[in-house]
Amino acid sequence: MNFWIKLFLEIVNLIGNNRAAFALAKYFKIFNAVFVMYPADNYFADYFTFRARQRFIKWKPFITGVATHPSGKMALMFAISSHIDGKDEGDVNEKARDFHTKVEMLRLRLGAVTTHFAGTLPSRLTALKVRRGSNALNERVATARNVVEAILHTRSHEGHTGNHLVVVLGSKGYIGREVIKMLEAKNIQVVGVDVDGVYKEGVFWSKVYTKPTSNHLLVNITHPEAINKYIDDQMDATTSLLNEVYPAPHKDVIESMKEKGVKVFHIAGVKTSVWPPFPSAYKGAVPCCAALPNETYEVAVVRL
Repeated sequence: MNFWIKLFLEIVNLIGNNRAAFALAKYFKIFNAVFVMYPADNYFADYFTFRARQRFIKWKPFITGVATHPSGKMALMFAISSHIDGKDEGDVNEKARDFHTKVEMLRLRLGAVTTHFAGTLPSRLTALKVRRGSNALNERVATARNVVEAILHTRSHEGHTGNHLVVVLGSKGYIGREVIKMLEAKNIQVVGVDVDGVYKEGVFWSKVYTKPTSNHLLVNITHPEAINKYIDDQMDATTSLLNEVYPAPHKDVIESMKEKGVKVFHIAGVKTSVWPPFPSAYKGAVPCCAALPNETYEVAVVRL
């Protein structure tokens, strides 16, 4: 990001990342939601913050901007510099618990209604049995609803009909289960793939995924590398890939898929007014996990 915008964010955090500023925002009812993200790699960390700053915000929320949703409701966006992978960070589970407590305190001080976490943070908090109340349900349902909208959009773009399968990688995950349920409610034929096996028609019936013989949509909602093992043997010109996870596939991975005839799409998120804008494939949108409940969005799907 531009040096001057990074400097501006430093000033914003100096002036606005404190109790007094939060109390003022609460008094004027400025923010409806809090959204917190973390960097999948150094590129995203460097986009919002100076490298020297990142040492001090491993688990300390740093203001990165504001998103205005279609209804006019506003979310204050934060980031931490931890990659939450536990490397050289001690007890990452305990840090995640403490971090959730900090974010809830932020929400209360701001007078916001909901909190939203990016990436694997929601599933990690769920696995740790952290009590998030309606926040977890709102976040999961809103995210899944917009992922399903992106799936429907891509199927329409590709000319898929009811007979064309949707294959979901990560079907037993935090968002995957909700996506599967919503697709089945729309009478769309779904095959779910997860570490425990392959899911079809309500049951896990095999531990081996076999690529459909006709045109199909492969949806990745688990982790960025999940698609790599399928490229050589389970992808060809009948496959269209829709990636939901962050970051978007590496350019080498994209080229490998294109060489097999695969069409590659990426969910940039839901379209909102956001400043500063997100980088690269996320430009003009915020991640689906930042979507507010009971809002109607245009989902941004880009061809890679």
